[in-house]
Amino acid sequence: MKHLVKKYVKLAQLSEGAAEVLNNAPVDEVELTKIADKRMDGYFAYAFTEDNKMVQTFKYENEGKIYLIPEPDPIVIYFDTALHYHKTIKSRRDELFSKLSADYKDFHAVNGDFYWYYSNASNFIIFLFLSLEAFINKSIPADFEYRRKIQNKRIELFDKLQIQRHIEFLEKIKKVIPQVPQFEGKNFVGEFTHKYDLIKDLKNFRDEIVHTKSFEGLDTNNFYEGLFVRSLNFDYDKVLLAARDYINYHQENLIEECQCGKD
Repeated sequence: MKHLVKKYVKLAQLSEGAAEVLNNAPVDEVELTKIADKRMDGYFAYAFTEDNKMVQTFKYENEGKIYLIPEPDPIVIYFDTALHYHKTIKSRRDELFSKLSADYKDFHAVNGDFYWYYSNASNFIIFLFLSLEAFINKSIPADFEYRRKIQNKRIELFDKLQIQRHIEFLEKIKKVIPQVPQFEGKNFVGEFTHKYDLIKDLKNFRDEIVHTKSFEGLDTNNFYEGLFVRSLNFDYDKVLLAARDYINYHQENLIEECQCGKD
């Protein structure tokens, strides 16, 4: 995949007429001064681009001055970051085994090759998972309630904040997201079982990385052999496409390859 088109949390394309009205609208300088004096508390601003787009911003105060920064979509940032690491995984793996297969083995060099291979692979896994998690949490409406059946036919209710904090990732995919009204009639798990299995593999591998455990002395002298072997066997290409397809299945073209011609 190529690098992605940058996306923002809120962006609207204005017609020429609407842009002209806004650009020529009268400005209440007194009211603006009052807002500025309050450090914009309770207010947010949109920025207008040269091509008549309106982008939501967030404020950042530095040394007494307020700055307005376009609010990007972290889902796309995380996915694009995963893409960055994905580009080098295969080449670093090939280089590693090229040296391992050589008649003369420089084990210091080999260790360096695996060092950077695993660094890129683990970063890819973490950021791809972050992209999925951010998408799922963003997709939950502010007024949505998730109903979970428990013993004795009782029902537990979770609001948006509780879902994000207390519901496990795979339960969100299987049970929460299909109940969100905007996704009515959609069931990724039922329609694409194999892709869901790849996402489960991603989640499990991510957990192994984030919660790295040592197994030295437990029937092995190696500390992390299982983790490292999994990194060499993992299907990075397929899981990347499965994650992209999950997101775009629910929000068309959110993950969109840029056609600028640059890699």
